[in-house]
Parts: sequence; structure tokens; C-alpha cells
Amino acid sequence: MAALIFVIGSLLEQLHRVAGVYINSGFSIRECREFIRETRRQLLFERYLEELKSLPDPSDNIVNNCDCSVRDSKTMGGYEDIEIIEGVEISESTFYEQIEPRVVFCNSNINELSEGVSFTITGKLVVNCERFSVNLVLNNPTRDVALHVNPRLPQNYIVRNCKIKNVWGTEEVTSALPFSLSRGSKFKMQILVTNTDYLISINGKHFASFRHRLPFNRVRIIEVKGDVENVSVDQDVVVKYPEILPTSAAIEIPRISDSKSLTSDYSKMDPSHSTFKEVESDYPVPFYGIFPDSLVDGKRLRIEGRVKILPHSFFINLQQGQQIWPHPTIAFHLNPRFANIGGKHVICRNSWIDGSWGHEERTEQQTDFMPGQHFTLTIVCTNSTYEVNLNRRIIAEYKHRVDPKVVDTIYIQGDIKLWDIALEDTPPAVLI
Repeated sequence: MAALIFVIGSLLEQLHRVAGVYINSGFSIRECREFIRETRRQLLFERYLEELKSLPDPSDNIVNNCDCSVRDSKTMGGYEDIEIIEGVEISESTFYEQIEPRVVFCNSNINELSEGVSFTITGKLVVNCERFSVNLVLNNPTRDVALHVNPRLPQNYIVRNCKIKNVWGTEEVTSALPFSLSRGSKFKMQILVTNTDYLISINGKHFASFRHRLPFNRVRIIEVKGDVENVSVDQDVVVKYPEILPTSAAIEIPRISDSKSLTSDYSKMDPSHSTFKEVESDYPVPFYGIFPDSLVDGKRLRIEGRVKILPHSFFINLQQGQQIWPHPTIAFHLNPRFANIGGKHVICRNSWIDGSWGHEERTEQQTDFMPGQHFTLTIVCTNSTYEVNLNRRIIAEYKHRVDPKVVDTIYIQGDIKLWDIALEDTPPAVLI
């Protein structure tokens, strides 16, 4: 009787949840079917993980402590500082090939994975490349795939997924980094194992993370399939990620005396004027820059750019080091968000110190950050604060939580075009 009551209660709870989806989706049958299918998929994943953990393995303690999840990696495991700003989400495995692609590399006896283990995959895309994949595979009867990285050239995106008992999970394709692979060119991919995620870089730039859905220490095989050649794979233990290549190295921030001039005198123009002549974007975003000197008391950072037409947000980090992992100390995180709250933008400020974010400071205000408009942003370091000015008007102040002398790198990401950036010794009075 107790079992029957439990079953009936579970069914009623499920019906209640489906009814909620039905109402919230505007009475969509399709949304209800998708919800039921995803719920069933999660239940199957959870049961399978329990079965997997019950199997004998010399590293059971690692399996039990592994943070495994069937959830999408939409929060990026803490390695992305703002919401996803580009990309699309695909829920159906529409593009998986029915014919198994050829295997161009396979190592079925890799060393046991732990945090810090890194795979570096190099090769060349063939001239008619459509797609290829890198797979981390479990050595079990169904050859479950813990990580499937699948660049698709016709669609210009890179899929991340897993396969459990011959069933593909939900694809992840979002990334803040533009697609950079091209037919006939060489590539270098790095996959780093952390306790919560796989981190993936393409040609020296962090591209995406993928939250563990299967215990990573069960992986025994790495294979590369598809339209690539001259493939080699190296396994190593690293202390920083990603590996910096000449093409991905940070750019030295020029002093104002060395900085290139814009087409007009920015100190005299009205940035909101519609006749402002746009200059060509000088720097790619995401952008890493190295300061020639510390950004300390009396220094000012000037940033010239334009907000994209359909902005979501962008951020500027004043931080220590260029690495993504371990997470760098961030002395000042400035994050304007364009999703209006009461008709006002939200300006968020924070710091990452000793492994976690601090208390976030938020202000809601009207600013000159407008879609399609040029802006001049300055960050002045005083003996006690960072002072943020936008088009000669102060929009925020942030008290130091860490010694500004630790800052040697600036990281910019998001919905802006970056034209010019320079470090100045003495801020001109006209712009303060």
C-alpha cells in the first residue's frame, strides 16, 4: 500500500509539473513533450551514474567525489564571468552522422585523468573538411563518450556533447569566441581536465567549457575522427591553461604618447552625435592586454570603442595574469548590462579574490552606453578607488579590495567593438 501511495504521489507531482510547463509555455504541446523527454533523459542519466559508481574500480573514491551532472554547462563552471553573449542552442542531435566517420587517431591506454591533465591535439583540416571530432571515451561495453568536441565547418560552430548507452545528450554550442577554423589550415586544440569541467581552447584561446556528465577518471580512450590529417595527441600535466601561442599572446597596452590617434579629436567630439565617423576596429574581442607599468595611483586607462547594435553586456577585468585556470585574481571587474531594469542600465562591479567572487556592487542608471554609439571610457586609479568615467561623466567608483599593484593584465569581452586603448600617466583635466 505504501508503495502504491508513493507511485501515485510521484505521478501527481509529475502531472503538476507538466501542467505548469503547459501553462507557462502558452499551452504548447511541443514544450510539454520536450519537458517529458528531458526529464526522462535525466532520470536515465542519474540511474546510469549510480550503476557506474557501483562498479568495482581502484579509484572509487574519486568517482564518488566527482562532480558529475546532466545539466548544461550554461554557467561555464565559474570560468566565464558574464552571461553567454553569442551562439545558439540546439536541442536535437540533427547533425550526427549516420555513417561512422573514419578514425584518424586512437589511443586506448591513456593515463588516468585528474585535475590538471591536459591533452594537446594538433593536425590539419583537409581542403574539403566538413567536420571532425575529438572524443574522450570510457572503456565499457557501450563505449560511452564523456566529451565529444565536434567542429562543424558548414555551420561555423563547435558542438560539445556526451553519449551514454548509445544516446546523445543535449548539445552545447554557445561561445564568446568566434569560429576560427578553416579548411586546409592547421589547428591546435587543448582540452584541460578540472574537477568540475573540461576546458577547451582553440589555437591558444579559451573557447568553451563542458561540465562533467560522467566521471572523468573513467576515461581510458582518446580518439580523433573525421576530415583531418597529420594528427598528433600529447598528454601532460599543466599548472596553467590555456597554452599561450604567438597568435594568442596578450598585446602590450601603449602609453598615450605611443597610442594611435583616432580619426577625430576625441576630447572635442560629441560621442552621441549621429555623424560621428566610425573607425575600423583595431583590436579583436575577446581582448587581452598587458600593462607596461602597473595601473596604480595617478594612472588612467582610456578605452575607445562602440557598443554593438544588439548588446547584451560586456565586461572589463583588471586582473593578474592571462590564464583562465587557475582563476586569476581580479582586482576590478566592471560589467555593464544592457537588459533594462526600469529603463536603466545596470553597472556591476566586483573582485575575484582567494578563489571566489566578493560582494557585488550594482547601480541602475541611464548612461551613454547606447546601441551603435561610440564611447570613451576611462578608469582612473586613485590611492583608494577606481573611478570610472564615461564620456567625461563619472558613472561609478569602486574601493580597492586588493593592492592595484598586482594588476598586470586587462581582459575585455562582450558586445563592443574595441578601437583604441592606452595607459596615461596624468589624466587630462578635460576628461575627468
